[in-house]
Amino acid sequence: SSLSDSDVAEQTRKVLRETSSVLKAKHSLSPSEQDEYVEDTFARLTNPAIDDFVTRVGRHPIRKLSRHERVIGPAAYFAENLGEPSALIGLVDAALSFRSADDTQVLELTQLLAQHSPAELAKAVCGIDHSHPLAEGLITVFDLHKSALSRKH
Repeated sequence: SSLSDSDVAEQTRKVLRETSSVLKAKHSLSPSEQDEYVEDTFARLTNPAIDDFVTRVGRHPIRKLSRHERVIGPAAYFAENLGEPSALIGLVDAALSFRSADDTQVLELTQLLAQHSPAELAKAVCGIDHSHPLAEGLITVFDLHKSALSRKH
């Protein structure tokens, strides 16, 4: 499992802490319920019986980065109410780094990066307008990937 890597495990815990903060704020979870959510989810993710290949987790990045999915939805709420969701923005960065020659959305995302500004990408891919509190973090990440793509060509 990639979660056996200590850096990946720590980043995963940070993402889970941010998403649990969103759940706490939206659904009045107690601190103990919030901690239980993080530990239960982490235990499930590290269960060797669950063979979650990187390609399954990373595939379809455009869908997974859409406004009401598991990354941008909580990140938007966090940015609106709790501050900067740095771990969730790191997850966007990881999604943009995912490569798979047989995933049409990966290829489409690469084309979008080449053709649009970072602000346009935040709106088109993530449904986040430039005035949203999450926009700055997304624009920064899209800009890094757009710059990296430009250097390759």
